[in-house]
Amino acid sequence: MKLSPLFFLGLPALAAGYEVACEYPTTMPDPLVARAHLHQFSGSYLMYSKVETPVVIHIASLSSLCQINCLAYHDTTVLDVLTKQRPLGGDIPEEYHNAWSRMLCIAQCFDLISSEAGQPEFYTPFWEKWGLTGLMKRDNGAGIAILAAQGGTDQPLKDYLASHDYHPYYVAQVVASEILLHVLDDGWNALGEWTYDTETGEAVKCTANCQNYKDTTGYFPKNHPTGKPELNGTKYEVTGTDMYWQPLVDNDGKGFFMAQEHVTPHIGYTAKMKLYDSVDDIPVTPPPEYNFYEEALKVVDRLKDASGDDLKKQKIAFFDNKLLVLNTVENHVKQQFSEKYSFEEELLYIEGMSAGEHDATVMAWREKVRHDLVRPTTVIHRWGSDTLNTFSGDKTADGPVDIAARDFHAFQRVMPHSEYPSGSGCICTAYAEFTDAFTMGYYNETISNVPFGEGEGSTGEGYGCDPTMDPPLFVQLGCNDSFVIPDMPGLIEECGQSRLWAGFHFTAAVTESLVLCKGIGYKAYDHVQEVRNGSTLGQKFYKGDPRPTCSTGDVVVSKDATSAATAAAHLSVIFPLLAFFTM
Repeated sequence: MKLSPLFFLGLPALAAGYEVACEYPTTMPDPLVARAHLHQFSGSYLMYSKVETPVVIHIASLSSLCQINCLAYHDTTVLDVLTKQRPLGGDIPEEYHNAWSRMLCIAQCFDLISSEAGQPEFYTPFWEKWGLTGLMKRDNGAGIAILAAQGGTDQPLKDYLASHDYHPYYVAQVVASEILLHVLDDGWNALGEWTYDTETGEAVKCTANCQNYKDTTGYFPKNHPTGKPELNGTKYEVTGTDMYWQPLVDNDGKGFFMAQEHVTPHIGYTAKMKLYDSVDDIPVTPPPEYNFYEEALKVVDRLKDASGDDLKKQKIAFFDNKLLVLNTVENHVKQQFSEKYSFEEELLYIEGMSAGEHDATVMAWREKVRHDLVRPTTVIHRWGSDTLNTFSGDKTADGPVDIAARDFHAFQRVMPHSEYPSGSGCICTAYAEFTDAFTMGYYNETISNVPFGEGEGSTGEGYGCDPTMDPPLFVQLGCNDSFVIPDMPGLIEECGQSRLWAGFHFTAAVTESLVLCKGIGYKAYDHVQEVRNGSTLGQKFYKGDPRPTCSTGDVVVSKDATSAATAAAHLSVIFPLLAFFTM
């Protein structure tokens, strides 16, 4: 692609070096609070919209990229997380290495990503309340400069940033553009640019009606789509193709029924890893060699116990929401080490959690597709009219009832992917290991007695329970639950067991997931240390630090509009990113 000369015309350079105290609105929360609110707001929306877990994790990784690379640009040492080198735009003057500039960059990057994702007004309630309306830029033409830099020279990018005195809104143009370009080539097929050609057996470019996150490897269910088993023996024997995953049927409660498609079956073979050199380097799990009948009876009994246990019900619901788990743990880290925990270290912490959950998901998905094993629900349905004393489907009921096996269901919706191993076991292992490694490495102590929800000992500020959130979250999640996890090994245990209590898995799916992903959190910690690259992180911000003072007394309330020439170079012309938040 040739760089249009129009790109460098009409970009309104700032007349003089910006003063961050005059740019950061007095109505905007401090960086620690502002970042948390944006993160919680977008995360709760994804949960409310019922986006599937691997897609949520992929989208969350983009917001983490915004945060860590805004830090990299506003630092002398931190590496660009995508290239593991110093940022292409060169060094930004050290006077701008502060949390306020970093947070403005992050806010702008979030805005640009949501704009390219088809929802330009997604964060508008925050911008209006915080006084950012009219400040934010939606000129993503800097992506063209990145393309030029990748062609052999980074001088156009350096000129672009220098011409705007490295203002965080323009730095964010570069950060967001690099992220959007990364999505093109990260193996998730998030834009649906690729599709599987059954004639050639290869992934080919999509020409029309493209589907975001579509499989590119030709996965199809080997099991019988009619649901009728082979019955080579009795209905209690699971042999042949009956051992493979079979799509369950979802419904909306209003007469609409839909057979599941296995979500993102390709990522275990095509996704770019963050902690491994390649997906081919990740560990494998042995075949579980289930006695399906005995294992299914255990599932029935576990659900029988859970049906009358309110605490188990709470834990099932809580651990089913991985963003709820991540943010609650992170919030406790912030509280326990409040005097030591800086905004900059929070950005590193979030990057480690994101990298760990990303690779844990890819690892689990590769094994899920490789083994392709059937869910307990399918096995139990084959027992037909057999009477089971277990969970009735009514979560408010206090105890089990007698039901026909054909009417059995897990405690919650069974996700559209195969049974073995447990993705949750892998993800929670990543969270727990990384958190312990991070807090030991940074504060010489691990976290303990982590409260979830609004129960005794809780601050009420867990993810989805923040009373200061304004605008409010789309949905309040987990706020009525009350339990305490003693430590991070306890988190791994409870998270894994909750998947068994819920009836999602046979036993080995959980136990083997903990073996498969053991150590991934420590790899995530090494990743964070590599990206930090020995940096002192510049002017770090801690809770309670004073706000900077504007020497003129006036906070900027508007900026020049982007010119038509710049708009013509808008990255959306070449990169129609999927409407992530409309799924």
